[in-house]
Amino acid sequence: GEKKKKKKKKKKLRPTSMGCCFGSFKASEEKEKEKKKTIEATINANNYSITTNTTSEPNKRIVKKKATTDTLKEVLERTLCEADREARKIEDPTSWEAFATLVGIDVEDPALLAFLSDAHGTSLEPTPMSVDLDVIIDYCEVHSLSSEKLLRRRVETVRGRLSTVGAPAFRPIYDFAFGFIREPQGRNASLENAIMYWQLLFGDGRWAYLDSWVDFIQKQGRAQISRDEWCVLLDLVALESLDEYGESSYWPVLLDDFMDYLSEMKKK
Repeated sequence: GEKKKKKKKKKKLRPTSMGCCFGSFKASEEKEKEKKKTIEATINANNYSITTNTTSEPNKRIVKKKATTDTLKEVLERTLCEADREARKIEDPTSWEAFATLVGIDVEDPALLAFLSDAHGTSLEPTPMSVDLDVIIDYCEVHSLSSEKLLRRRVETVRGRLSTVGAPAFRPIYDFAFGFIREPQGRNASLENAIMYWQLLFGDGRWAYLDSWVDFIQKQGRAQISRDEWCVLLDLVALESLDEYGESSYWPVLLDDFMDYLSEMKKK
């Protein structure tokens, strides 16, 4: 008996449980006769559809729940911990863990960043380490993501944009990442966060010189990375070969110094 109770309790705490915003719809026959129009308006407002039974009872109407994001919306709202509910933002680590679990990936999976970038778009500056829940809900509605299964499938679709750092689809994710990790009251990102996200985005063999870059930048004695420095690094990473790198006014001094650092390392 005790084991069964524990299992049930665990199930209730899972953020992936699906619920219905509006509950079950019940209408008496009397109300249907007396206030037919009112009931139909209520049904439509609550995202139900009315169809006619064409089999044994041709005049009987069947009330069905429409395929909308309402149930998914409720599940998304449940990912917010108490500290985030009023602001309706995914910000607290507990909320991030719950959201990552909902979409079926680890919170440190770069696919999560790719999904957030796609949901946020490029028109607004990201809020540091935070995402508005309503932005995600609107995104789900636009892309007809009405279930957890479809939401997870979308995450795996945008994951493909991470495969090639030189591809146009990678740039928006990379640009979004800087706005996401920058200091709340500043324009720059801490070196610690920058390194963490470079490893996240350029890891798994996406850039052969990642370890050398991290070693170099840590020896610079700097505490922050500017947006320009962050963005121009991707131009270097996207080169098919470092032989394409030329000393011109286009490249900042920081990258010139990095190229010198690589040359010195090859001599050793």
